[in-house]
Amino acid sequence: MRNLAAEKFSEDVFKTIWMQRLPTSIQQILSVSNDNLDGLSLIADKVNEISHFDTVDNAVASDNSLIQSFIDEIAELRAEIKLISRPRFRQSSRGRQNCNSRVRSTSNSRKSQIKRICWYHRRFVQKAAKCVSPCDFQEN
Repeated sequence: MRNLAAEKFSEDVFKTIWMQRLPTSIQQILSVSNDNLDGLSLIADKVNEISHFDTVDNAVASDNSLIQSFIDEIAELRAEIKLISRPRFRQSSRGRQNCNSRVRSTSNSRKSQIKRICWYHRRFVQKAAKCVSPCDFQEN
């Protein structure tokens, strides 16, 4: 930048523009120094190297812990799904058995009532011309 602008801008203008383009953490460190632009650039490079490695280490550690937390959460969700699905299946099958047994008992009692009435009376009711015993059909 300095070579391109040559004598048109002062070093203070370059310093201000250059500082604004740095990360905030490096700007804070360099703001206490009164070095020239060359000295500040060396300090900025060293700070960037140190903070870059620290950031990478933290990123790797946080990625590993984040992945582990996802794995743990998935395991918990699987366990919950198993718990939820088992009772629900049992309840529905029990409900069906109870429902079927009720229907059977009702239909069995109806069948026993219907069996007492012969086929002709079931089919033709009062208009039945024939009757087969045993038949308990009663005319009203």
